[in-house]
Formats: sequence, structure tokens, C-alpha cells
Amino acid sequence: MRIAMLAMLAACLLAGEDPHRGLLVACAADADPLIVDAAERIRTGATPLLRVLADGRPIAAGASAALAEGRRESLAWNHVIVVGLPNDALVRQAWQHEARVESGGWSGFGFGVVAGEVGWIESGFNPWLHSDAIAKPPYETESIVITGSTPAGVAAAATAFLTQGLVNGLVALPGWSRPQTTLLDRDPLGDPALPIWLPDQIGDWTRIALTQCGADVGRGILADAGVEPADCWLVKYHRPGVWDGAGAALARRHFITGLHRRAFADAILLARFADPGSAAAALPKVAAAAKLALDGGRYRDRSAGIDGERDSDGPLTAWAVGEWLALSTLPEEIAP
Repeated sequence: MRIAMLAMLAACLLAGEDPHRGLLVACAADADPLIVDAAERIRTGATPLLRVLADGRPIAAGASAALAEGRRESLAWNHVIVVGLPNDALVRQAWQHEARVESGGWSGFGFGVVAGEVGWIESGFNPWLHSDAIAKPPYETESIVITGSTPAGVAAAATAFLTQGLVNGLVALPGWSRPQTTLLDRDPLGDPALPIWLPDQIGDWTRIALTQCGADVGRGILADAGVEPADCWLVKYHRPGVWDGAGAALARRHFITGLHRRAFADAILLARFADPGSAAAALPKVAAAAKLALDGGRYRDRSAGIDGERDSDGPLTAWAVGEWLALSTLPEEIAP
């Protein structure tokens, strides 16, 4: 009975509405000036990701508290970027619970405990779209949370979002410290120094985002290759239409082509080793674990179920260049 009532309510809310996907940037009306400025810098920004999310429409601004208390549809139909401290009403609604505030700092899964002025970014599917208020999502929308331990930390995370395309990761201002160690520690963001052969654009595919992988990803490579990379990055690409299509049948495809740190489709996982020899030695072992076969200098096969099909519909390609090992789920004809 409750499910039927919710479905009827959702249908009523949708009646007469013609949703158009755009981008909404929100922060608290009474936020610290550093946070207000960070939100405005994002709203007026012009990065590849912002252009994709805005889809040719003006980027809207909103107040967190009013949006958190209002109808979910105003948030569901749009990609949403929330900028604020952890007590922000909208940050709390979008929180993925993979990080928490520590005394004087921050604790993030795969990064450990960091004290100081810390910024944190996490992204994924839009929780307001994937809710019981929406009977059938008309398309996919993404949520990006930019938060941190202090307003300065939030502002630093916003800068990393704008300058490096960071959509998942940890940022800290000078003076940060690690008051305790854990099994999975990774230092805050530095210069990723991505390889020069990594393209910004290939045909209609655009490089839009960067995820700073936690220590758990490097440990997975260690288990396969016997040597742990110095750091790992997930570089995300996008082409028009990837987030289009309605209904639950596309939910898995929409997730893995989205911005979540585990969204592996349409992306290149880059692992940087201490030297080219270590990367070259790791490559065949990583390829063997992924059941890839050597073909023309690269290891190739089909990755299982990228689009949720029973068999496989997408390539998986591995290669090494210098100190970098790459695993790509991009179509082979456009992989660098």
C-alpha cells in the first residue's frame, strides 16, 4: 500500500512538468565568505565538466536550507554541486558516509586521518533523483559534494575541482599532519603530473574529471603485481548521450559511467610506479589477473558487463608507458 501511495504521489508531482537537465550550485545563505566565493567561482566557471553538466543552460544558484526542505524534484532534475561544511543541510542529504569529521581534522576511506584545514570532494549519482519521490528517472543526474573541516579547506577543494577536475579526493592546506596511521593511508592531493600522452579530447569523447584513488586501489594492484604503485588516478571521459535514457534498466550503466570513485566505465585507471622497470614488470601480472591476452603490444579483452548485459559489451585494455601503467575501459579505437 505504501509503495502504491508513493507511486501515485510521484505521478502527481510529475504531472504537467517537463524536466530539463541542467546544473545547480548550492551553498548556505549564511555560509562563510570563503564558501560563498567558492560556490560562485564554480557557478561562473567554464571547465569541461561544468560545460557537460550545464548542457548549454545557465548554471543556477540555490540556498542549501531551502532546497533541503523543498520538493525533491528541484534537485532531482538537475546535476547538483553542493559547497559547504559538513553541517550544511544539503551536504548532509548527499553525504556518502565514506568520510567523517575528526577532532581537528578529517578521516576518509582510503586516505586515513588527516588533521588541519582539509577539503574533501565526493561524487556519485544524484540521491534526490534516485529516491521514492521519483517514479521513473527520465535521465541520469550527478551529485558533487565539496566540503571539508574549515571554510578554507572547502575553498581549497573547490580550487582543486576547478583547476584539476577533481571529483573525488582529499585536499589539505600547508601544515596538515597525520595524528594516527591506519592500514589505508594516502596523503592529500599533490600535483598528479598526469602523462602527456593522455588526451583532453578524442572525437566526441571529452576528458571531464579526475578521481584521486585511495590507498585501497594501490593495495589491489599490489596483490596482483607484487609491487605497490606510488599513486593511482581514475581519469574520466564523457560523450553526449551517455547519461540519457529513462528507467531502472539503465541504472547500472548510468552509475558506472558517472562520477563515483568506483565508476569504472569510460575511464582510464593510471598507476604510477617508482620507475619504468617496475611498471613494465607489473603489467603482465595485472593483465593476467584481469584475464587479458597480449595483442600488438597491449593486453586486451572484453570487460564483463560494463553496460549490465549478460555477456560483455566493452573493451579492457592494459599497457605501460614509462613509469605509468594504464587500464582503459574506453573503446579501443579512441584509447590513447
